[in-house]
Amino acid sequence: MGLEMKINFRNRFVLLTILYMIFILIMTWFYPYSFFSIYKRYSWETYEVYSNGKSYKELLDEFKAIHEADLMAEKDNDSLPNMIIDHTVGLLDFFQQEWLLNDDPTQMDDKELSDMEFNLQIAKRNILDLLVQVDFSIDGKYYLVEMLHHIDEMEKTISELKQAAYFTRNDLRRNFNNLYGEMLFLLDFYRTFYENVKNGEFNIEVS
Repeated sequence: MGLEMKINFRNRFVLLTILYMIFILIMTWFYPYSFFSIYKRYSWETYEVYSNGKSYKELLDEFKAIHEADLMAEKDNDSLPNMIIDHTVGLLDFFQQEWLLNDDPTQMDDKELSDMEFNLQIAKRNILDLLVQVDFSIDGKYYLVEMLHHIDEMEKTISELKQAAYFTRNDLRRNFNNLYGEMLFLLDFYRTFYENVKNGEFNIEVS
């Protein structure tokens, strides 16, 4: 009888252990950032979204070519540094983050979220510098203030994702897709701002 009880106890223990492991696997799958996940990460990949009929990479490549030509012209002319062109160097780094350009899925973990947060802060500083150091017209200021508003919203989203223990895979995908869409908006919006500055539409004065 004692041996039989030991066998039954062992069988129950094994069964409970298997059920617990299955439960953990299910929770980890449906809730990647949950307390049950040892490695809190979610595999996300870019999706097809367009602005004015162009993808993120197409817009970025076009803008980089425009900026590089302006940067070269600035050097060739040996003119005083143009603040807009110089600040755009930093913002282009912001727009070239790996998670935005990867063809393969990106593992969205706490480090990736912290990097995104840091890059948003750098971009915000660049934009604030432009607002403070350049006297734009009302229309010019509108572009920069609107970008700051969108960056603030992105920071809120990232902060929520860092605490997203109860976010399902669908919730995570939707939030990362929204962040990607916001980056597309910011890229297209800043490019429009940049071209308007070049065309002299904002009557700027550098302080």
